[in-house]
Amino acid sequence: RPYGLSTHVFQNQSQPPRLTALRLIGEKWASRNERIKIRVTPLRKRAFLPQSKSLPTQSATMKPSSHRETTAHRRILLRCLVSSVPVLLLSWVTPLTAADSTPADQLKLALKGREFHADVLLDELRATDKRVESRMQNLVNALKVVADSKDSKTKVARMKKETIDGLMKVIELYNVKRAQIHEQLVRPTSNLTVEQKQSIRKALDSRIEKRAAQIIELQQSMPTHEEYEKYKVVPGGVGWADSTIIKNEDWEQNRRVTLHSVDVRKKLVGDLQRSIAKLNEQEQRLKKQMQAQPSANSILEGELKRNAELLATRQTQLDQVLGEPIATGRPIGKGEAGVLDDAVKVAVTGLKMEITKLFADYNAFMTFLPQVNSLRAQAQPATKP
Repeated sequence: RPYGLSTHVFQNQSQPPRLTALRLIGEKWASRNERIKIRVTPLRKRAFLPQSKSLPTQSATMKPSSHRETTAHRRILLRCLVSSVPVLLLSWVTPLTAADSTPADQLKLALKGREFHADVLLDELRATDKRVESRMQNLVNALKVVADSKDSKTKVARMKKETIDGLMKVIELYNVKRAQIHEQLVRPTSNLTVEQKQSIRKALDSRIEKRAAQIIELQQSMPTHEEYEKYKVVPGGVGWADSTIIKNEDWEQNRRVTLHSVDVRKKLVGDLQRSIAKLNEQEQRLKKQMQAQPSANSILEGELKRNAELLATRQTQLDQVLGEPIATGRPIGKGEAGVLDDAVKVAVTGLKMEITKLFADYNAFMTFLPQVNSLRAQAQPATKP
């Protein structure tokens, strides 16, 4: 608002912006001796420029007080004119106001804003997912290339087992989200398109399979049972009587590390067998649904195809778990194992925070996306000719 001007002229919405800005300068003004009509808000409860009297003319016989009064009036007028220049310029470049725009234009602008916000949420979700994938793979790569030694005891095996347990928990979280989006495909309740639901389900399936593959990688790097003599004989000085029978350290070390390996293998075998049985039941159920609901065959056929692919993948993974490991890694000492243990703890703490943020970003995006679809449906008829 220009300095000293009345605010009531800004409330006049019946005139175009250009005429409103011109009214800020004045309705009419001419030469020095003519009457100036400009509305000035009184400051300190008095008007700077009275409208009832014209400005006195400057002459040689003008008194000093009249000359000072005229100079003050000119200074006030110049200040008002200069402060009104930005308003006049903005009036020429100001876009359409809400009163001048149509409902279709308002819907278009609102839709653009919602789509931009949805893109921001999606970019944030993808960035968090990228960090989670990178950190998880780095953790798996660091663990699968090392193994325990007599000095480190079972530190590496324990870290691998704990990492596998954590990956299984992450798979459970992904499965919950996948079950929700699959339910929306079969019995839709939210305003999401079929393409959006299928794309989201495909992304969740990809993350689940990555976690399962990483679990198999770690399990294949864990040591298995090896044949060692439980006791060994340490020869004495002279004859058999001086020999000493002690427990074999190699046997003892293999027994310690294979305890973790056996627990992990037993759990994986049970989970894979239950998954295979569940997939077989799912296949039969999908076939019955296809017969009962012919209209949903396009969705059910895709689900049946994915079910068959998962069944083959789980059977291959079960064969890998039951078979021989690929490599056991490089044995490391106690000091290196301690440093690795500290690094893994820091990495796991960071991963927990990132996974929490990942699902928070996912929930925010899934909450906002139906709103964008609803607004797009409202704007679509308005955009048609």
